[in-house]
Amino acid sequence: MIKISNIYKKYIKNKQLGNDVSNNQNNPNNDSKKQRIRFIDIIGGRILVEKFMLSQTPLLIMIVIYSIAMVSNRYYIEQTSIEIKDLQKEIDELQIHKIQVECDYVNLIKISEMSKKLESQGIQQSTDRPSKVIIKKD
Repeated sequence: MIKISNIYKKYIKNKQLGNDVSNNQNNPNNDSKKQRIRFIDIIGGRILVEKFMLSQTPLLIMIVIYSIAMVSNRYYIEQTSIEIKDLQKEIDELQIHKIQVECDYVNLIKISEMSKKLESQGIQQSTDRPSKVIIKKD
């Protein structure tokens, strides 16, 4: 059971301090005093349990998720661009190597180059002109 004397004492105490219960409900200035944000409230974390902050929590969570997504997307794009640059360098090197191999191949299939290689094995290039071979039928 609630003692009436305790309620009366609280009422008198509020009345002496100038915080009449009826004035709190009707006076909008008192609400602005309660909603004023102080630096100590931010540091202490009291701001996180304010009614305004609690109503904005879903928005803050969405902003944090979007921020994380944007940062991770930026990181992925940078890594992909670095990989593309590396692959482009490798393609350029391979194209240079391809051109060198084609030049070597063209040089190898020249008759003069073939004859030089075959001389080391004892095969010489013919100096006679080619002639027709005629076969007579009996």
